[in-house]
Amino acid sequence: MYYPMTSINQRFRNIGIPLFQVYLEEKSIISAENLDQIDAVNDILMVGYPNGIWDEYNNLPIVRKGITATHPNIDYQNRKEFMIDAACFPGSSGSPVFFYKPGSALRLKHDDRPRMGNILALMGILYAGPQHFIDGEITIRDIPTRKVPFFKTGIPNNLGLAIEAVRLLDFKPLIEEILQDNPSQ
Repeated sequence: MYYPMTSINQRFRNIGIPLFQVYLEEKSIISAENLDQIDAVNDILMVGYPNGIWDEYNNLPIVRKGITATHPNIDYQNRKEFMIDAACFPGSSGSPVFFYKPGSALRLKHDDRPRMGNILALMGILYAGPQHFIDGEITIRDIPTRKVPFFKTGIPNNLGLAIEAVRLLDFKPLIEEILQDNPSQ
């Protein structure tokens, strides 16, 4: 199968910039059966570029850790989504959200035996987060020697909404149709 990234990779290699990539397969997605086995609160890892921050020198993204804020197997607000409790900022949209369980056993759908060690499975893709807006106001506080202006601001909610990773499979028939119509790709 042709991967669109092949020509992009070559272009960057030609100018001496290797791209960091990790390809995920369908079996990387945590199944509904696996989600039934886990608790409502789980450790997660999110990989991305919060506020455009990244390791530019090494060409690497930032990894954030958090927890599930809603059970990932229960459709949040009746949508194929779940909420995470992690520091989510603009630039994090599109970040993969992984179920992360260090030193444990989980029977994965594609494997008949429990897997020991660190479990990392794709749970979802971050796409949004609730925002708490506070209008800034400068106030004057009395201090024994003088009056000094202070700025008041809010604290972020640090919550994010993730689309369930299984929804990525909705694209499978479309991709297969495109590849069938264009065999050279």
